[in-house]
Amino acid sequence: MILRKDRRKRKYFEKRVLGHLDSLYFGALKLTGHREDAEDLVQETCHRAFNHMHQLKDLEKTRPWLYRIMINTWKNWRAKRSVEFSYSNPKPWEEPMPQEANGNPSANRMNPEEDFINKELWRAVESALTHLPSNYRMAVILSDIEGMSYREISEIMEWPIGTVMSRLSRARNLLTRFLNGYKDEL
Repeated sequence: MILRKDRRKRKYFEKRVLGHLDSLYFGALKLTGHREDAEDLVQETCHRAFNHMHQLKDLEKTRPWLYRIMINTWKNWRAKRSVEFSYSNPKPWEEPMPQEANGNPSANRMNPEEDFINKELWRAVESALTHLPSNYRMAVILSDIEGMSYREISEIMEWPIGTVMSRLSRARNLLTRFLNGYKDEL
């Protein structure tokens, strides 16, 4: 009976982890700046998560727990390499999402000018993110991209909530300055 319960828990856990793989990969890509490193980071995160799944008491908190593992793993990698990951030639992480389909076929046609502007804006945001210090970058990714609460970020990053709020504020100010500079160039 216990074995069956453990198997069910493991299956449920696997399902939860698999449901967060895209999100983890996107976060890892933003942390590392390189596809290969991001893939390795996600793989190591999942490996550690499965080895320590017994430590997760509340399965509803799987996502923040996975991010905590990923960030700790990333910090360990950085410490071993004793240098910040290089962003000398960052590759685009992801193209803007295509328009969602709806019942009106003419509404699904892409506007080339709008598509170009969206891609350029996304590249500018990517570039701005890569120039942020790693702690600021991670705070922005977790809050503004992943939609996590201050409390979740606080638990993941092991920062007081006030630190989360101040780092987000500083990061957003830096992003605003960078993007305003980009706007002025246009």
